[in-house]
Amino acid sequence: MVLKKRAFAATLTTATSAKEFEEERKYAQSITWQHLSPSQHLDRLINPVMEPKELLATKTQKGLVISNIGRTAGQRSINYIREITKPIGAQWTHNRAGLERVAVIKQLKALGFKVAVPKYPNTIPKLVQKVKGHAKVFSAKRPVKVLYDPEFIMGGENTVEANSAEWARDLWKKVRGRRIKRYTREPIKTTYEVPHVGEGGASVDLPSGIIINHNWENSPSVKKLEAQGHKFYFVKDGEHFEPKASAHFGINIYLPASHSDFFVGATKNVMLVDPDFLKSNQPVLTQAAQDSHLKIITVPQDEIHLHPAGFLPLGENQVLVDKDAKKTIALLRAHGVDAIPTTVSLRANRALNGSLHCFVNEL
Repeated sequence: MVLKKRAFAATLTTATSAKEFEEERKYAQSITWQHLSPSQHLDRLINPVMEPKELLATKTQKGLVISNIGRTAGQRSINYIREITKPIGAQWTHNRAGLERVAVIKQLKALGFKVAVPKYPNTIPKLVQKVKGHAKVFSAKRPVKVLYDPEFIMGGENTVEANSAEWARDLWKKVRGRRIKRYTREPIKTTYEVPHVGEGGASVDLPSGIIINHNWENSPSVKKLEAQGHKFYFVKDGEHFEPKASAHFGINIYLPASHSDFFVGATKNVMLVDPDFLKSNQPVLTQAAQDSHLKIITVPQDEIHLHPAGFLPLGENQVLVDKDAKKTIALLRAHGVDAIPTTVSLRANRALNGSLHCFVNEL
């Protein structure tokens, strides 16, 4: 039975000009080691004999895992890989991701749910037209600008730009029915010392509390909510599959990721967890599952690159899951979960490092 009490907000992709894509391509060509072949890049990552020596990687059974060896070095590793591969098929990926979201919005409407779609000044107009009749479209201002710390940006530039118009989970976080906006009126730095409860994707709701990335442990908002009786379970970073980089380098590449919803998803009776994430967070996840009376089940090993734990809870024991994760869908159903596959593959959104749980948020 479909519950119709919930309503969702879903964000569409925003327009990026051809000039911006060209600037990204030129920037990728200009950064360190751009003249090297993919195999030479990999060699430098695994055996860093050149600067910057902190770009470390480890070969594992599942592929190449980029080491997060510290705030600055780890972030440079991530930026290095992403900036090298970001322009590859960028326009196609961006456009395709928007069409995937349109299909999800239409599916939610068909399932009996109400959906609201914010229209920002730079939201792609064709996508807005496609969701009309399936969602309530409303005009919205772009989120508050974010001040990017030079330590977090390749090249050390201090930039200010509008952010997060494309990801619903970045706009607010709901804690026990209360919506907490991510942004304040003033520009904020992309460090972890900010007065909110983290990016929405950095946390996962449970009956007993909230699983959240450990970087938010000292957040003033988290401390305030803890004082009000809310329980938080702090987890380490996970390893997020990077599809573009993997295709470019010819080997599965995983990068450190703070968004817990790539690795954990909860229904009424089970907690779906990435097996590697479970190993690195066994005590805290076991305690969280016990407190919420949930049974832990793990994502099938050959589907971890799909990050199916980023499913969308629809209420009670019903979830929407990326159709590509066929084994995960079967696993959830075997444990009594009404797992509904999406009508389309979400591979373009995965290429943008997002999941269902990222661009759809409960109102």
